[in-house]
Amino acid sequence: MSTTLLDLHPDVFHAIAGNLSIEDYYSLSLVNRHLRALLTDDHCVRHCIKHNLSSSIEGRAVTRHGQGYWQSISRIHQQREALKYADPYSVSQIADVESFLYADGALVYLTPGQSTVRILDLCKRGQEEKVLSRAFIISKLSREASTDASYIDWDLQLRAYKDDIVCVSATRGRRLRGFLLAFDVSEGDQQERCLLCAPLPEYGVRKLQVVSNKQYLYYCWPNRPRYWDPRDGRAHWSAHGFHLRNAASRDTNSLNTATCYASGDTLGKQEAHSSDFFSSKWIQREPFQLCGLSGLDVGTTIAFTIFDDHFIAVSNAKPVDCRGSEHLSPYNCYYHYVMFPLDDRHPSIRTKFITRRNNDEGVIHDSWTRMSFGVDEVTGKLLLTEARREWKTNTEDKMEAG
Repeated sequence: MSTTLLDLHPDVFHAIAGNLSIEDYYSLSLVNRHLRALLTDDHCVRHCIKHNLSSSIEGRAVTRHGQGYWQSISRIHQQREALKYADPYSVSQIADVESFLYADGALVYLTPGQSTVRILDLCKRGQEEKVLSRAFIISKLSREASTDASYIDWDLQLRAYKDDIVCVSATRGRRLRGFLLAFDVSEGDQQERCLLCAPLPEYGVRKLQVVSNKQYLYYCWPNRPRYWDPRDGRAHWSAHGFHLRNAASRDTNSLNTATCYASGDTLGKQEAHSSDFFSSKWIQREPFQLCGLSGLDVGTTIAFTIFDDHFIAVSNAKPVDCRGSEHLSPYNCYYHYVMFPLDDRHPSIRTKFITRRNNDEGVIHDSWTRMSFGVDEVTGKLLLTEARREWKTNTEDKMEAG
C-alpha cells in the first residue's frame, strides 16, 4: 500500500513543505483542497518564509507584522512569475510624477511642480502614503529660503531612500549651489524629522550619489576634469560622513554660511562625504580620497553601497592606480573595490581585487553593462550583480552573461 503526503503526520508534512522553494510550495498548494488547507496554515507558511525569504524585504515585513503569511507567499510567487514571463498580473497608475525612485520596497516620487515628495511603501500593500511638502523641505534650509522668491528658485531632486530615511537635494542657480537634506519618515512621533542639512559640492552635483542607513550617510561626486588622472582621463573618488540621529540638534541656519566643498579646488580628487549621526560632527575632519577607483558611470562602471556598517565602492573599469595589482594575471580583468567601517575616523584605503572574467571570453559591449548591489534573500549576504553583453570568441554571435 503506497503512502501519500496526506498520510504523513502533520508535523512531518510541515517540516518537508517548509523547506520547499516558493515556486514549489505554491504549486503544491494547487494540487487539491486538502493540500491547500495544510499549506495555508500559518505555522507551515512561516517556516517556508523563514527558509526562503528570511533576509528579503518582503520576508522581514511579514515577520514583523506577524500576519498575512499566505497572502505574502502568493504575492511573491505572482511577482516572480510576472517578471519571469514579462507579463504583469496587475497594472495600475499611481500618479503623474516629475521623477521617482524605487528602493527598499518603497516607491518615492516627486509630484509635478515639485509640490510634494511622496513615499508609498509597497511592502505594506500601498494603503497609505507618507508626504513631505515642498514648504516643509525648503523651511529646513535657511531663513532666506522662506521668502517667496527663494522658495520658487529651489530645485528638488530625489537622491536615496533606505530604512525610512529619504534624501533630497535642493539646488538653485546655474552652478547648482545647494544642500543635501535627510528626513526620517518612519511612523510615530519623532522629535525632529530633518536629520541633516549639509552643503553640496561646487562641482559634480548632477552625478551626486548618496548611500545611507538609519545611522550613517555618505555622498559622492566627481572631481573637476582638470584634476582627472592624465594617464587615462578618469576621475578618482573620495569620502567623508554623518551620524544622523543627533544631526537635528545642529543649527541648520548656520549651514548657510558654511563653505561648500570644492572638489578639485581644495583636494584635486572626487569626494564622498559621511557624517556621524549621534555626535552630529564629521567622522573625518577632512574628505579623504578613494584612490585607485575609476569609472564615472554609476550603475555601469562603478557602484556604491552601505552594508553591515561598512561603506563599499566597486568598479569594473581599469584602475588608474595599479599599485598592489602586480600579482594579478594579465589574462583576466578584475573588479576593484574599497571597504571600510562607517565610523572609522582614519580609514585605511586599500584597493582590493576580485576576478571578473577571462579576457579570452570575448569582447564586452560596454553600453549594455549594468552593475548593482543586492542582498541574498536566504543568507543575507551582499551580492554584486552585473549584466553585460559579450561577443563569443572568433564569432559575431552575441550572448548575454551575468
